Amino acid sequence: MEEQKVLFYHGKTIDDHRFTIAGQFSPFPKNGDDQEIDVIILGASLCSPQDQFVKKTGRKKAEGRMNSEAILKGRTYYHLYNKTRLEGWFIGKEVNTFIDAVKDYELMRSAEFKSDFHL
Repeated sequence: MEEQKVLFYHGKTIDDHRFTIAGQFSPFPKNGDDQEIDVIILGASLCSPQDQFVKKTGRKKAEGRMNSEAILKGRTYYHLYNKTRLEGWFIGKEVNTFIDAVKDYELMRSAEFKSDFHL
């Protein structure tokens, strides 16, 4: 399977915490030999309202957490399949699929964001 590029999304929670989410389409890590893309692995960084938001720093932290071997510290998964989605439904629409997967984090408070990403 070819290496998938890392996508980034920058947003703000409803209580004014800026965040960055890194995402990469991937086989679910626990599937063993399965090489089919099952999930988007997501890593996140969250900035305090008192701190200056720096896009480069947010991207570096989010991507590092996405790639981390730590058990879910700073990352989570977006599952691409369920009973209503056909296999490969997202092919050619990866950017829009990623945005759809993460845009609702802007509707959360920072405490919910932290909980979802185990921060």
